[in-house]
Amino acid sequence: MDKFVVAGGFFCFAADVCAISALCQPLWVVNDFSGSVHLGLVVMCQKSQGQPEVCVSPDLPNEWMAALIFIILGVMLLTTACCLLVSSLWKPHLMSPARWIAFFGMIVFCLAALTFPLGFHMPEIGGRAFKLPTGTNVGPSFFLFIICIVLTITSELFIFKVCPLLLR
Repeated sequence: MDKFVVAGGFFCFAADVCAISALCQPLWVVNDFSGSVHLGLVVMCQKSQGQPEVCVSPDLPNEWMAALIFIILGVMLLTTACCLLVSSLWKPHLMSPARWIAFFGMIVFCLAALTFPLGFHMPEIGGRAFKLPTGTNVGPSFFLFIICIVLTITSELFIFKVCPLLLR
């Protein structure tokens, strides 16, 4: 195993951690207008002036449910790819499946990123597909997920050894 595959494995692991962190936080869509509402894919939190924060599991629109399933599938694929990359130290024939599993994880993450904004029509947000209302923004969890996609693409460049060609 060469240094490019090790670097790719590191980026793959970092992308996995970013995706899990983004899923665990209710900061995908943030509305600080008249109180504070933080929407996530697994939890929604609301805080009013002088009141404690209340968090509940929201009824997700079908688009967000699809995005959640895509992200969970992507996390499982990246975790499997990381395990196979480590295992390829002893069994080199596992390198090829690790590459392709990470590639499919990247595709699934991209599908999640495209599906998520379709759910902005939900009543808690009040927008339209791909359009948030005034005073509502995507939150840090969504940006963390986008970083996850960038890290996954970077890992692919290293694992498939495209980076050495680019660096020449």
